[in-house]
Amino acid sequence: MIKTYGEVIDEMIIKSPAGIKVAFGENPKRNASKYPVTRMGVSGLLREALVSAKNYSKKTENGYRDLKMEALVGVLIRKIPLMAHAHRADDIATAIRIAREFNIDLVIHHGTEGYKISHHIAKHKIPVVVGPTLTSPKKIETKNRTFENAAILSDKGVDIAIMSDHPFLPAEHILRYAELAIQEGLPEEVALKALTINPARILGIEDRVGSIEKGKDADLVILSDEPFNKRCKVEMVFINSNPVYRRKKTHLQVS
Repeated sequence: MIKTYGEVIDEMIIKSPAGIKVAFGENPKRNASKYPVTRMGVSGLLREALVSAKNYSKKTENGYRDLKMEALVGVLIRKIPLMAHAHRADDIATAIRIAREFNIDLVIHHGTEGYKISHHIAKHKIPVVVGPTLTSPKKIETKNRTFENAAILSDKGVDIAIMSDHPFLPAEHILRYAELAIQEGLPEEVALKALTINPARILGIEDRVGSIEKGKDADLVILSDEPFNKRCKVEMVFINSNPVYRRKKTHLQVS
């Protein structure tokens, strides 16, 4: 996790490592040369990797290191979460099942059909980073997408955040994604939290960012209006209390 402004990446890092990303559904299936072509095969491959990491953690040979296994050990000891790309309800359920089997922290990314099993997600206290929804159904697994998803999940008690899935959709339109969720029932206060403190909490960095409190990093966005007003513009951005952006009015000359 990094700040979005700086000169040296080492100084921009907030937290490293931040998590391990895994994919369920069509993404691994369509890469048949590397991965299994069935959902059962994909979940089996993940379980196999986690078991290998568990066995590796018990090794005592001096000097023996496996960087891939070391990364997965961080998940097993709950130092970092498993971040699961999952759209379909059955893929989300599979991710939760594996998380329970290995007693690891899980975050669902996308969660397109999360509304179908919202009670199950809430029961196991799994956060969901919702989106992108403002997109064409390029994958068959996103055909049931709806902007009601965020509201339904939140109403059931699921901690949600809203993503843009940059660079596939422009990150600068993140407020618009939230507005569309509000139109379909998500309370404005919850939408604002889904863009600020909720993602910070999900990422484990709420002690530094996500809200305006004494002792936290002074990362601030100054807006021209209420956040979800379509006339709202970003006027200024501060990172670590330093001004890094100021809106300039553009005067176009028409010939």
